[in-house]
Amino acid sequence: MEDYLRRNFAVESKRTSEEALMRWRSAVRVVKNPRRRFRMVADLAKRAEAERKRVKLQDWKSVSSLNYFGLNIFGQEKLRIALYVQKAALHFIEGMILNSLMTTGSREVEFKLSHNVQRAGFRIEPDELGNIVRSHGKKTLESHGGIGGLAKEVSVSLNDGVVSKKVMHNEIKVWSSSDALKLLDYFAIAVTIIVVAVPEGLPLAVTLSLAFAMKKLMSDKALVRHLSACETMGSASCICTDKTGTLTTNHMVVDKIWVCNETKTIKSNDNKDILKSAIPEAGFNTLLQSIFQNTGSEVVKGKDGKTNILGTPTETALLEFGLLLGGDFKVDRQESAIVKVEPFNSVKKKMSVLVSLPNKGGFRAFCKGASEIILEMCDKIVNAKGEAVTLSKEQRKITTDVINSFACEALRTLCLAYRDIDSKSNADSIPDDKYTLIAVVGIKDPVRLGVKEAVQTCLAAGITVRMVTGDNINTAKAIAKECGILTDDGLAIEGTDFRSKSPQEMKELIPKLQVMARSSPTDKHTLVTQLRNVYREVVAVTGDGTNDAPALHEADIGLAMGIAGTEFCGKRILKLSGENATAILNTFIFNTFVFCQVFNEINSRDIEKINVFRGIFDSWVFMGVMVSTVVFQIVIVEFLGTFAGTVPLSWDLWLGSVLIGAVGLLVAVFLKCLPVETGQEAVTAEHHDGYEPLPTGPDRA
Repeated sequence: MEDYLRRNFAVESKRTSEEALMRWRSAVRVVKNPRRRFRMVADLAKRAEAERKRVKLQDWKSVSSLNYFGLNIFGQEKLRIALYVQKAALHFIEGMILNSLMTTGSREVEFKLSHNVQRAGFRIEPDELGNIVRSHGKKTLESHGGIGGLAKEVSVSLNDGVVSKKVMHNEIKVWSSSDALKLLDYFAIAVTIIVVAVPEGLPLAVTLSLAFAMKKLMSDKALVRHLSACETMGSASCICTDKTGTLTTNHMVVDKIWVCNETKTIKSNDNKDILKSAIPEAGFNTLLQSIFQNTGSEVVKGKDGKTNILGTPTETALLEFGLLLGGDFKVDRQESAIVKVEPFNSVKKKMSVLVSLPNKGGFRAFCKGASEIILEMCDKIVNAKGEAVTLSKEQRKITTDVINSFACEALRTLCLAYRDIDSKSNADSIPDDKYTLIAVVGIKDPVRLGVKEAVQTCLAAGITVRMVTGDNINTAKAIAKECGILTDDGLAIEGTDFRSKSPQEMKELIPKLQVMARSSPTDKHTLVTQLRNVYREVVAVTGDGTNDAPALHEADIGLAMGIAGTEFCGKRILKLSGENATAILNTFIFNTFVFCQVFNEINSRDIEKINVFRGIFDSWVFMGVMVSTVVFQIVIVEFLGTFAGTVPLSWDLWLGSVLIGAVGLLVAVFLKCLPVETGQEAVTAEHHDGYEPLPTGPDRA
């Protein structure tokens, strides 16, 4: 039996005959899923068909050869072959001539110029010029007289560029109707090229260039929400920027305070007892109440036991100062119940709160906000003894000078005030007058590193930079001078003065305008509208708050600074972010992809079986590869962030990556359960291992 099989069905490992393959294929064709079993072997039917075509082609060539030598068969084919032979001979002769030119460097054998080349005024054929470029041969170039000789042959001057035929013959002033028709033809050809080429290639070229620009901006931590923003930003001629959080770091601390007619400089290492001893007790308690009661922020304890403040930078700076004075946020808040709150808004530029007084009865209103606005609401002031006295004109002037001196030091100034209200008064509204001034606070917000250099770069590029802020005008001017925005001939104006100007007056002052202080969202929107509509400027607006949303929408391009930046998207908007949200997303996608590959390798252990985990620990090589892949992935993500561009992931993101990768197991099970169509000759009897038994005996084979 073995001799019979070896003699009739022995198949060598390589270069076996088709006859042996056909015998073997015929013997084992009755199997389960023949399409899957023989999907990686040669298709003998196609191979036989290809052999038949090859034999037929050889017979046809033999007939064609006989026809070429005089037999009257296929006359048209004879003509076609003759043309090919002639063309090949011409190419051979041309190649021999070019080879002679390149090797000898002489021009004894020259091309005969065609009529079109001579008519165009050239002295060299395009093919010869192309061969010179391809050959890179020095001798060939020297045979044409070098660069100068070649330039003359193509009618180009090395000094003047392309020289027309009229210039060569001194006929530049002589023009005829035929010359006009030639120019018209040239114009038509140029328009045709533009019409044909530009619609095909321009969209792709523009899209690719904008995509590269977007990628470059992402490396600078700028998230582009519209591709056109990359192009528009390059055309910007004016930038209207906010101050707080854009030009400055938005990390505020109380630097100076004027309370009880004394100015105190605050340092982070100052002892609370020293500050407390410098302020009378009555004034000290009122100051702490105004800080802790009139706030929208919270003081919480972190998991590490440290005190954290949740709120805006200005509120955070005031609460940090209150804690530095030794105050207790929770105790002071529980002493009085809050009755009514008026949150800060950019129009009134103040925040007020009304609280009840449990011991004395009645109510007390606290107010804080823009220094000059709060000062106008006050008719009393806390004196050096901590008592409330009438605010005289002289005292008002002293307070104004203190505010201006703080502002000139680039400090953000706020005033704190309070007013006691009788219990019989209406507690449904918070009053706007007759307050007692407690203190003037100077908050420092340092300028960002590199801002001055960036402003100078914009000015050198012809881009006008204007600061539009809600701060005091002296503070705005000091910051603008420090950043290089405000010059000696520039104009600084307050929002109230700007909005009172007529359209003609605005038209005259806007070109000189460099700083706008105490501005409202409407003022910024009006400025941007005037710049775009009247002066036809391409305006970019930067901002980090919802009050900047109208101007961001009106601008040609809006730049929302940081995660706290407004989500109100303009027509074209960039979002500048120092946070690593994008890096986390990219790392999560990369991590998920790796785990998908891990589970895909597990699925590939046995493509036919559903339980791919059976016997998985029997192969130490496979387990080593799997464990090494997972370990290396953990090391790359958690410890090699600088090298691999990744950031550490939290446990929930790790779990999400693994679960998403494990979905591949379920997909594989579903695909393996799908029935596969078999051939008509397949036997339906099942076998314990999924294969059908081969027929036995020489007759069955």
